[in-house]
Amino acid sequence: MVRLTDDEIFNARLLSRDDLEAVEISPGFRAIVRSAELRPVLQHVLELGGAVTAALNDGMLIGYATDLPFVPVDWSSGRIERRWEHLPAARELGSLEVAAAYRGRGIAHLVMDSLVAGRRLEPYIVIGEALAWHWDIRAAGVDLWRYRGMLVGLLESAGFGRFDTDEAEIREHEANFLIARIGAGTSAADRRAFREALHR
Repeated sequence: MVRLTDDEIFNARLLSRDDLEAVEISPGFRAIVRSAELRPVLQHVLELGGAVTAALNDGMLIGYATDLPFVPVDWSSGRIERRWEHLPAARELGSLEVAAAYRGRGIAHLVMDSLVAGRRLEPYIVIGEALAWHWDIRAAGVDLWRYRGMLVGLLESAGFGRFDTDEAEIREHEANFLIARIGAGTSAADRRAFREALHR
């Protein structure tokens, strides 16, 4: 829980399907999915066996992160298969965003701390593909590399580490990076398979 003023107390927790139906969604989500389209996208994450960790302010969703099984991506040019799909212990760190009016207040840290709290993710290697074209740099008021540094710091504070990879989408832009959190409950075989998948 984060208390910013006497009137603002923010907390973060996992959302169920019923929770997601009930919450109001703040305006100001735009970097990944716009506010008006966010509820069905998050419902789809839950349908896939994923989880939505949400920051709430008096019943309003003001920030969120998703983690979910790796699934193929259907694109206009066809199905995109990602190498992480074949790792049995892999889970994707999907999207992470805070609504524009609530940025700069520690909400992203609150969300990430809640996402990794407890033992829910310990059996998994949670992998995130950080792609510069998703970042709302203009609204942040900093340059690309400063924003990247802030994002790396946020993720590292939640136990993620950067890994070098030859994965094509990561290599597409020099600011992109791969990040992963290797859960304490993963096996040596799972860890070895992940490290082998980093380079083909």
